[in-house]
Amino acid sequence: MPPLAMIKAETSKLGLPDSDAEHLYDTWLVSGFKNGRNQAVKSWKAAIRLWHRQGYFPSQKKAALEPKDSDLMSRKMLDILARSNAYRKLDVEQAAWDFKKWCGENNRPPLKTSFIKFLDSKL
Repeated sequence: MPPLAMIKAETSKLGLPDSDAEHLYDTWLVSGFKNGRNQAVKSWKAAIRLWHRQGYFPSQKKAALEPKDSDLMSRKMLDILARSNAYRKLDVEQAAWDFKKWCGENNRPPLKTSFIKFLDSKL
C-alpha cells in the first residue's frame, strides 16, 4: 500500500482535496488494501483514477448533492406562478417569503419543486 503522501500527490493531480486522499487511505487501511470485491488492489493509481471517474470521493458526492441554480426558485418562476390560473387565489409573493423563511430556519435550499408543493398545500 502506498504511503498517504503518495496518495495525496495523485489525488491533487486530479484537483481533489487532501481529505479525499485521507478517506481513501483510511478505506484501504480498513480493508487491508483490497477493492470493493475483496481482491487485492493491483494498481493503486488506476484505482484512484477509477474512484475519481465514478465519483466515489466524498468531495464529489457532496458536490452532487448540492442543488443547481436551475433547481432553485427564481424571480421569473414566481412571476409565472403568480400569473397562473392554478394559483390566482393565492398571494404567491407572500408564500415565497414564507417558504424562504422556512427554508432558512430548516437549513434547506429553496427548490422550485418544493415551493410548488408548498403552494399546492395552500390550495
